[in-house]
Amino acid sequence: MIVIFILLSFSFASIEAFDFLPEDERGAQACFSTLDEETRTIIVNSFNNIRSRIAKGKFVDYTGKLAPPGKNINKLKYDYTLEALLQVMLAIPFSERIMPSGMMARGASFINVSVVQALTEGPSAMYYNYYTQNGTQVQGGTEFAFADATSVACAYSAYSKNYPNGVSVLCGVSPVTPLFYESVYKFGTACTKNSECTKPGFNKCDTSLGLCYP
Repeated sequence: MIVIFILLSFSFASIEAFDFLPEDERGAQACFSTLDEETRTIIVNSFNNIRSRIAKGKFVDYTGKLAPPGKNINKLKYDYTLEALLQVMLAIPFSERIMPSGMMARGASFINVSVVQALTEGPSAMYYNYYTQNGTQVQGGTEFAFADATSVACAYSAYSKNYPNGVSVLCGVSPVTPLFYESVYKFGTACTKNSECTKPGFNKCDTSLGLCYP
């Protein structure tokens, strides 16, 4: 059985906010070796597959309806620096977590599942519950669908000593802007050729996903 707790950690603090952490508290928790490359590939593919379903109009929202298709949605790449930051965040109390400006993180806790399963199922659990339509307030995990985001990463830890079979997963995306009263993506058609990717720096189309990349 899986038990999921969705948590939001988002603010406008600068990255220097994390410099106060002592070296011994950042060491093993923050190193890049917490995940292997195969798992990182699973993570980035999971997020991009959901973004692809959004772009193609195949994503079912919380109401059970298909969310509108979108154009010019970026394909995400994995961010090792963000992974290290998220691992640090997991080591401090939730009430003290402050994400740097331009980043958003969301967490889910799983009971009686493997780490890989938690990281594979995490993205769909964290993805958005609400979508916007020009002027509608953004809520839930909508930032993961932000069209202009470029990077994603995840980290994990044991859920708590009371749940030895539990896994807490924290995933983040960057960059994101304050999305209140702003569209997460533009309604349109997923790209099928390079000329349909019109944002500077993201002018190539992954035709299988319908997402744009550099």
